[in-house]
Order: sequence, then C-alpha cells, then structure tokens
Amino acid sequence: MQVFMRRSCWRTVCGTFAGFALGALVSAPPATAQLGNALTGAAQNAAKNAAQEAATGAATQAVKSAAAGLSTTAARKFTVVNVLFEGSKMFVPSVLAVSKGDTVSVTVMNNIPGDPPNHGFAIPDFGVELVVNRGEKKTAAFTADKAGIFDIKCQLHPAHIHGQFIVNE
Repeated sequence: MQVFMRRSCWRTVCGTFAGFALGALVSAPPATAQLGNALTGAAQNAAKNAAQEAATGAATQAVKSAAAGLSTTAARKFTVVNVLFEGSKMFVPSVLAVSKGDTVSVTVMNNIPGDPPNHGFAIPDFGVELVVNRGEKKTAAFTADKAGIFDIKCQLHPAHIHGQFIVNE
C-alpha cells in the first residue's frame, strides 16, 4: 500500500509541475509574440543585408566582365604529346579548350616508338597541319575565330589518333 501511495504521489507532483509549465507557456503569448517579432525583424535585416551584398557583388562582377571584354584576347599555350599506351596511340591531353578569339599556340611532341617514325597533328577547321618526327617538337599558332567542337586528328594515319578542340562562345 505504501508503494502505491508513493507512486501516486509522485504522479501527482509530476502532473502538477507539468501542468504548471504548460500553463505558463500557453498563458504567455505576449512574450512569445515579442520573441517571434524580434526573430522576424532580425531575419528581415539579415535578408536585406544579404541582398545588398549580392547586388554589390553582382555589380562588381559586371564591371570586371566589362573590363575583361575591353582587354585583348588571351594567348593559350598547349603542349600535346603523341604517346603509345597499352597498344593505343593517343594525344595527351586529348581535349583542348579555349574561348572564341583566343590566340592559340600548340606545341606537338611525337613520342611514339616504332614505325612509322612520324605522325601528324591536324585541326582541319583551323588550317592546322603538322608532321612531327619521333623525338621532335613542332608548334602551330592560330586564332580560334569560330565556336564549336572540332576534330583533332593525325592526318597521316586517320585511324590512329583523335582528340577534340573546344572553342567556347
């Protein structure tokens, strides 16, 4: 009987405190409203500041972009090597990317052993055509005056080596 009384007293005490705490939360809407308003105001100020910073950043970026547009075009230099890897002949790197209007300089090295001792490097859409002997370097320079994806190939052995020349607008 004593155990039952103790448990029921404990339940009563806990229930009273829980009711008191719940009643205090429910009966205090002005404090809750003030806290909510303060948080809302802070969130609004933070959003306003972020928008101002974003606008300033966007304006700065626009000025930088406009200034870049006034500057001369970029000079892009690449070194491409013909290699034999696990039985396949390839250009490394096999993809070259530039922007329209860039001056491009491509130095080609032929490191493929065996016969034939020479291989080609051509980007037909830009009039580039080199024949490079083993161990030799040759350079082609041109302007990337049109946008698109263009074929890079060995014009001497069309089945061998291919790559891509990408010109962004």
